[in-house]
Amino acid sequence: MKKKLFSALIAVAMLLTMVPFTAVQAAEATPVVRPQADVERNFCGADNMAYAMNAEDIVGTHFSIAGDATFVGIGCPSWSDNVGSLTVSLYTFDTDYNTSVSKDPIATNEFVDFQDNGFLGFEFAESDPLTAGEYVLEVTDAYDDSGSGVGIWAQLPYEGQHFYENGEYNPGLSIRMAVVLTTPLEVPYGTLSGSTSDGEDGEIDYIPYLDCLMRFSDDDAEYYYTIDGSMYIDNLEITDEGYLQVDVGVGNDPQFYINLPSWVDGPTRDDYPVMLIRLKRSAGAPTSGEFFFNTTEFPGPSAGGSLTVQYEDTEEWQNAIVNFKTNKNFTGSLLSLRYDIVGAATEPCTFLIDYILFFSSPEAAAAFKHEDLETLLANQPTPEPATPTPEATATPTKAATAMPKATASAAPSAGAEEQEGGLSTGEIAAIVVCAVVVVGGIIVIIAVVNKRKKNGGGSGDSSDASGENEEKKE
Repeated sequence: MKKKLFSALIAVAMLLTMVPFTAVQAAEATPVVRPQADVERNFCGADNMAYAMNAEDIVGTHFSIAGDATFVGIGCPSWSDNVGSLTVSLYTFDTDYNTSVSKDPIATNEFVDFQDNGFLGFEFAESDPLTAGEYVLEVTDAYDDSGSGVGIWAQLPYEGQHFYENGEYNPGLSIRMAVVLTTPLEVPYGTLSGSTSDGEDGEIDYIPYLDCLMRFSDDDAEYYYTIDGSMYIDNLEITDEGYLQVDVGVGNDPQFYINLPSWVDGPTRDDYPVMLIRLKRSAGAPTSGEFFFNTTEFPGPSAGGSLTVQYEDTEEWQNAIVNFKTNKNFTGSLLSLRYDIVGAATEPCTFLIDYILFFSSPEAAAAFKHEDLETLLANQPTPEPATPTPEATATPTKAATAMPKATASAAPSAGAEEQEGGLSTGEIAAIVVCAVVVVGGIIVIIAVVNKRKKNGGGSGDSSDASGENEEKKE
């Protein structure tokens, strides 16, 4: 009996070893770079910016696919030279982002000297696809000894992704991604689980930074912009209605510069980092542009310091919104902007800009209504000065007096020497001198009279003596 039981157990064990464990085995992934022309950007938000990476930077995305996939990849720029390297790793999502990347990856590969703007990722066989579910793609070990740089394309937010920088969630971005499903779906993404811990919870402040409002109808409006250094801008002027008119010529990256008011503190990463620009575009004008920022800590314009701005395809007035906080290099106070008003203009077009305003959050900027601006300005509290301003008092008028004649000796300061209700030192000195002269004259007269009495001589002797004295004088 025991032998039969033992034989049965052996047979079961042999059968189990023959059963494939596909439920726990990861699909086999093949690293690949697909040219951007061959890939549909179907798993990310709208264009935003090229995101330059350094060796210590870690960028990743937690994403969810609603169906099985034969390709997942990330769009990566090498700034036109096809030089540099990045490591891309694919993980199964577990609990949260940081827990996921602490486990062994499904696949990892270092991509060296990849094609500029190519999609770096992994292919899977249709017979063994990447199954529907949640995953993490992480990009690390950026390197480029040529100096032009490598990185990823950062997009605006997307419901199927959560974007991470060095393990921290950034709700303002997604990664440019492409996903090829075995069966196309109208909605390619699934539900994202886990906590993001973005620290963005709290009451929204809807009041904009009114002190930094830049209306092109202001008296100071000509300070806000300059034609110096512009490219492919045919005309830049303020209209009679108080709008900045930008006539765009044909060319790549038509651009001009905007200066923020120097008399107020510029927006920062923590205070009013979201910009709203109210504008109108002509028919057929491109629907995106780019802002390069220049701050007290990040000198611009330079690579890694820009964000894309999207326009609605309408000829009506609209509010275009840019969240500078989504760019890791936006530090310090904002000083100025280079505004590449469109990416490329194949024919002339015109923009009108009404004003630029800054908000504390994207939600506050999105909720803003143009018709509320005047009410906000009217209700704006007047800031109290740091110290109370004293009441003005009448300045006493000094009566006009005759100027004294100049003398050889230096005149002392009357203010320092004048005594209250009395004579000045100069006046006292003059009286003393006069008294001395008078007394001296009296003494001389008395001496002469006494001498004559003592001599007692006649007129002749006196004449002779007088004559001798005159001769001595001569």
